[in-house]
Amino acid sequence: MDDATRNRQVANARSLERAGDHEGAWRAYLKAESVDDAARILSALGRVREAAELVLREFSIDVKNAGALDDAGRRHARKAAVLLSQAEDWGRAGELYGSLGDLERAAHCYEKAGDTHTAERLRQRLHGRAPQARAVSSDVTATHQTSRVPSLQPMPVAAPLEVQTVEGRAKAAYLRGDFATAGRAFLDAGLPWEAAVSFSKGNDEARCFDALVSVDVANVRYRSACRHAIHLASRFDRLPDRLLVLVGSFVSALPETDDELAAMLVFAELEFRFGHRAHALARIEALESRYGDKPAVRLVASRVRANAGRDPQGQPFDAMSSVALPAPAKPESMLRASELIAAGTVLADRFRLEKRIGRGGFASVYRAYDLELDTPLAIKVLDSNDNEQGQASLKREVALARRLAHPNIVNVWDFVVHEGLFLIKMELLEGQMLRDRMLDPMQPDEAVNIIAQACEGLQFAHDHGIVHRDVKPDNLFVTSDGVVKLTDFGVARSFNDAPRNHASQPVLVSEPKGRASAQGSPHYMAPEHSSTFEHLAPAADQYALGVVTFELLTGRLPFHADTVPELLGLHALAPVPALVLEDAELGKRLERVVHRMLAKTVDARFATCRSAADALRAALR
Repeated sequence: MDDATRNRQVANARSLERAGDHEGAWRAYLKAESVDDAARILSALGRVREAAELVLREFSIDVKNAGALDDAGRRHARKAAVLLSQAEDWGRAGELYGSLGDLERAAHCYEKAGDTHTAERLRQRLHGRAPQARAVSSDVTATHQTSRVPSLQPMPVAAPLEVQTVEGRAKAAYLRGDFATAGRAFLDAGLPWEAAVSFSKGNDEARCFDALVSVDVANVRYRSACRHAIHLASRFDRLPDRLLVLVGSFVSALPETDDELAAMLVFAELEFRFGHRAHALARIEALESRYGDKPAVRLVASRVRANAGRDPQGQPFDAMSSVALPAPAKPESMLRASELIAAGTVLADRFRLEKRIGRGGFASVYRAYDLELDTPLAIKVLDSNDNEQGQASLKREVALARRLAHPNIVNVWDFVVHEGLFLIKMELLEGQMLRDRMLDPMQPDEAVNIIAQACEGLQFAHDHGIVHRDVKPDNLFVTSDGVVKLTDFGVARSFNDAPRNHASQPVLVSEPKGRASAQGSPHYMAPEHSSTFEHLAPAADQYALGVVTFELLTGRLPFHADTVPELLGLHALAPVPALVLEDAELGKRLERVVHRMLAKTVDARFATCRSAADALRAALR
């Protein structure tokens, strides 16, 4: 096949893939002799075994003799081995890995297949050990008993550089779940906060407390350490001198959060309980003078005063049993798993993390390299393996994004669990988040180009029954080639596009509650967002994109308030500010489009995001 014909066929296959015709796409890729792409589509469809057979057949790979292949052939064979593993065809995967000389992965596959004898034999070969001699009967001669198969020369396996340090060994122990060892190693490395996290993960509260009180005031985790140490001391019913030394600076300053205020109230009652009455009363009075409107402060103040004349060694207080403030998170939830992952770490025996390139609310994104497929990619790592909401969000992101093959939507390929870490494999993007480009108002043509591309990505998602629900500059990426990519489908949902019988009305809420208030970004929320979060229509994405458009053109948000309820009220009721540009006439034309995107009711907006994009382009003419 000549290059021109092949290029036409590949272009046709890509068009089918973008249109969502995945069955036609993989067949078209195969016809174009693009076997890797055909296997990729089959794998994404869940037909992993079929993808493996396709690679083996099309590249004429003999499982038993793959080691004799050239570099390209070995690369294809390794891909087939990965696919066989994913299809849980452990026997053939182990045989193929063994033929390629990858004894560790081969042993793992044989182990999964239940062939522990072969797995152990391969590991002995890998580490240069002779097989253990089997027991023999007493009538076997000494010559037979001492005969051995000559052993291979030892092949030392060097540990990664970061594991050769105390801190590296601590991180490695933490990642494999050996929290006691990790805690001791972190202490040896002079990292008491990380040690406290480890001991807390291992449910060793005594050692956790000992580590917390070793945190220095200059440590960025100092205030968190004080909070957690105070609550542990309250649980132990103790007020050791080490705690007094630790929290001196903390309790002398004003609390920065409700969690810190709760800790200071607990500490004041501890002081009162253990004889430091004057200090406790002075501390309570200081907090009451500033935070007297909070029920928890009034409660603790009245309880301390009521007990002021009693024996200080009476029954201990349990401040948190009545204090209506949020209880603090356990220390381990304050330590992102990604902070324990050093550059160069290989996850799942396959993905080498090179550097962290982004961080979100519950996950970090790394530039990585797929050692199996010899290609760069991005890996998103959930920061806490106890974060059930984060896990659900990652799984949802993969499930939905894999349905959306489009140039303006980031490719998301798979969800992986490795040693308690939750990862997703993603397309590696070169460029920057839109948020990072918004230092000043953009020129209208640049802003419209970006928004129009975002509209195309959203339109494709809407056409496939998915509403994003968190459109904002932090979830729009602009590549070095100027292509806009819609990212982060963690809170996306499928929607019911049945026709409405009446116009949607804006709803003003007094206070966001429950799950809905915790998701989405208030500055970009459509008026209907606050009351119908689970059943938003595509028009909510259009509204959010209208906010982004206003922000790009003017350098400011259309609405701002000090509290979320006030902000949602502005979105629901306040008129959209004028869009003033240097070119007044152009500003008026763009304003008409943006104001329609920001209409208070769904029916007053454009019918689709594509219509909005067309109107923005027309306004430039």
